[in-house]
Amino acid sequence: MTEQRKRDIYNIAREFDILILEDDPYYFLQSTLVPSLLSMDTDGRVIRTDSFSKTLSPGCRLGFTFGPKQIVDKLAHNQHLESGGPSAISQMLIYKVVEAWGYDKYLDHLAKIASFYKQRSDVLVSYMDKYLTGLCEWTRATGGMFQWVTLLGVDKSEPVVDRLMKSGVFVMDGFIFSVERTSRPNIRLSFACVSDDQMAKAVSTLADVLKEIRGIE
Repeated sequence: MTEQRKRDIYNIAREFDILILEDDPYYFLQSTLVPSLLSMDTDGRVIRTDSFSKTLSPGCRLGFTFGPKQIVDKLAHNQHLESGGPSAISQMLIYKVVEAWGYDKYLDHLAKIASFYKQRSDVLVSYMDKYLTGLCEWTRATGGMFQWVTLLGVDKSEPVVDRLMKSGVFVMDGFIFSVERTSRPNIRLSFACVSDDQMAKAVSTLADVLKEIRGIE
C-alpha cells in the first residue's frame, strides 16, 4: 500500500475506534520502504507482526510482534498455553546472529536482500515484456518475491495452470487469494529462487499456453 492509503486506513480506524493488525512479513523486501502503520500510530491501536523467515532463514519459522503492552502480553500468554512458543533452537540461532551483527549490520543485510529481489524482479519483468505483452496485464511488484498477473482473454486461471503444470511450470492460482475462493483470471509468479533460464522458459511457456487456449497463431 502507498503511504497515503495507509494514512487513510489509519484515520478510518481512529474514527471508528478499530484495532489494526499489521501483518507485514515482506516489509523489508520492498525496493523503497513505505512507512508502516505502526510508525503512524499515536493511539496504541496498531499490533504489528514481522518475520525473520523472509530475511534470515526460511526454515526458522520465527517472527516478532510490536504493539500495546497489554495486548502483546496476552498474545505471548496465549501462545505459551497453545504451543509453548516457537522452536527454542530457532530462537537461539536468530538471537545469536542478531546479537553478533548488531543493528546497523542487520539493516545492511536487509538492504542487500531487497536489492537482490529487485534484480530478480527486473529479470522476470523483462521476460514478461518480451513474451506476455498483449496476453497479460500486470502492475510491477515493488517488493517481495512475487508478481501478480492478470490473464487476458480467459475467464479463469485453472485451465491455464493445469496446462502449465503438465509442461513443468508451477504457478499459483489466483482464486487461492480470493476471499470468496471463486475463479478469476489471475496467477501469481515467483522470482525468488529460479534461474534466468528457468524464468525465460516459464514465461514463454505461459505465452504459448495462452495463445493455444485463445486460438492465436
